[in-house]
Amino acid sequence: MKQGLPEFVIDFKHYFTLPTDEVYIRLQLETKRRCFLLSQYLEHLSDRFFFYQNRVVLDKEHKSE
Repeated sequence: MKQGLPEFVIDFKHYFTLPTDEVYIRLQLETKRRCFLLSQYLEHLSDRFFFYQNRVVLDKEHKSE
C-alpha cells in the first residue's frame, strides 16, 4: 500500500543539515521512503530555497529614501 504525506509548508528560515556520512548510514538502517518529488517540483523547490538564501536582508527599521 502506498503512503504519502499530507500537504505541508516549508519554512526556509528554520532548517538543519546533516553530515553526508550520517545521511547514508540513516538511509541504510532506519529510513523508509514515504514520498518523492517529481523532477519539475524538485527543481522549483531547490530554486526557491536558493533564491531565499541569496536575498539581501534589511533591518526592520530600514527606510528607503
